[in-house]
Amino acid sequence: MDRTIAFSLFLLGSSPVVAIVTHEEVLVHFEKDKAALNEQATALLDAFLASITLQGDHHFTIEGHTDSDGNHVYNDTLAAARAKVVRDYLLGHGVDPSVVKLGYRGERTPVASNANEVGMSLNRRVRITFTRNVFADVDGLRQALREGSVQHFQVDPRRDTILKGRAGSTVAFAASGFVDAKGNRVSSPVTVELTEALGALEMVAFGLSTRSDDRLLETDGMVQVLASDPSGNELRLRADAPMTVTMPAPVIKPRMQLFLSTTGTNWAVATSASDSISRIGWNDTPPRPPVIPFKLPTYKEDQHGKPLRPVLPVMPRVPTMSKERSYVRKDPWWGFMRPRVMQARTQKAFAHAERRKASSHKRYQARLERYYRENAEYPAAAQRYTIRKARWDERKVLEKEQWYAEVYQPALRQYDAIAGPLRTQYQAELAAWKRERNIRLERYAQWADSTRSTTVNGLANYVFTTTHLGWINCDRFYSTPPDRLQKVAAQVDQANKAQVYLVFTGMRMLLNMVRNEAGDHVSPLVPVDEPAVVFAFTVIDGQTQLCVRPVKRNEKPVLEFTPSTVAEVGKRLAELAGT
Repeated sequence: MDRTIAFSLFLLGSSPVVAIVTHEEVLVHFEKDKAALNEQATALLDAFLASITLQGDHHFTIEGHTDSDGNHVYNDTLAAARAKVVRDYLLGHGVDPSVVKLGYRGERTPVASNANEVGMSLNRRVRITFTRNVFADVDGLRQALREGSVQHFQVDPRRDTILKGRAGSTVAFAASGFVDAKGNRVSSPVTVELTEALGALEMVAFGLSTRSDDRLLETDGMVQVLASDPSGNELRLRADAPMTVTMPAPVIKPRMQLFLSTTGTNWAVATSASDSISRIGWNDTPPRPPVIPFKLPTYKEDQHGKPLRPVLPVMPRVPTMSKERSYVRKDPWWGFMRPRVMQARTQKAFAHAERRKASSHKRYQARLERYYRENAEYPAAAQRYTIRKARWDERKVLEKEQWYAEVYQPALRQYDAIAGPLRTQYQAELAAWKRERNIRLERYAQWADSTRSTTVNGLANYVFTTTHLGWINCDRFYSTPPDRLQKVAAQVDQANKAQVYLVFTGMRMLLNMVRNEAGDHVSPLVPVDEPAVVFAFTVIDGQTQLCVRPVKRNEKPVLEFTPSTVAEVGKRLAELAGT
């Protein structure tokens, strides 16, 4: 079997091992231009499934590949089909769909040369990676949740630099902008660490919270930027050389401000002269067409007296003949003892059938006579229908013309009198919107060209300018009358070191719930009118455990955990917070 096994140990400082991650891989090969599993591939998958245990915190990654024959579109489609057929096979053999991640690379990542058939056959493959997580504690689980959120870049501080994160944010540094603790400019290579927390999963993974002292915040995303020299010493930015951070947003919201923090749990409004926030993008929604408060009448044809088309007669079916053997009664086991009785029963049943046949034949003769009579009359009836239908159609044409002149045209003149000014106003608004949009588009293109900051999820961005290296947040204050605030509490087993959060489902607000002296997890004062859930996770016997409970007023739920996975934690958070 084509398989490799890798072990990864996550360490936090000098602490013991907090997570063990095992990876098992298997390659399934395909015939040329085919996306079907052959016998060898099926046997390989069966052996692979038999060697693993589908329990605990685990997930599959399936990636399809092709050789270089064909264009990119064809190969991507074929690679995706190969990955899907492997996924369907796994699902048909007990694999949970929620733990399977599907992808394809087409011809872009060959493992052998495409210059010969041997190499091309090796490239026609699907790679399956089975990953299992065993956590020592919640810190190990947090490490797994953070996977892919942190990137490290090596930059030359003597040059202008633009870095792009996986989630779409960008960071731009000016040349000679980095300084050490003494204020000296740095010329040696600089390591920049970029952490993107644009969704609820990353916010939970890094223990972030949307609050500023006692005030609540509604966020549109957070990023952290850190810099260090080759010796690991922290660096700063010159006051006259701030960095520019661009963060994508589906929709630009009003009243957003720049907030800064060192820990990400408590935020302060940026007040320095070098700190600012702006919004780049344009309104891509045209003005709506006017709603005309008038309904034009519609013509409905009166069907009363409409001639009916005659139906062509159908010859009746001849009754079937009775056969005596069809009425022979099935003998019971004792029938041989009474043959005359059995024969009499058969003759009686046959006689009854003969009487029914005679009656049926009589009815058949009557229907046959009616058929011949109607068949002879049908041509005349069809001709009469044709004449009557032509007269009917002429009359209806005249009726519709009269309705159009007497009903529809006056209504249309009234409609045009109302709609005309509204349409003129709409056309003027649409023309103004197009002119403004073109101006904004040109400005955006110039800005995107200079910063290389076009995002994949839409042409809308928050742009921050700051010298602060640490957590950066795009937030606005959330205000609620004091009488509409309450604390949310949840009870957890004292021995369970669970992480408990209050996640709001109608907006992007997430708060860490802290354990009090009584052992309960309690939130700050939060609005009672906003829907929210208590989202808690922990590790028990190396297995991820999850609990999600809707918040109900004046109720302190006891959190009961059920086995889960890292993938499920991320999926539930994305569903709850709409990220």
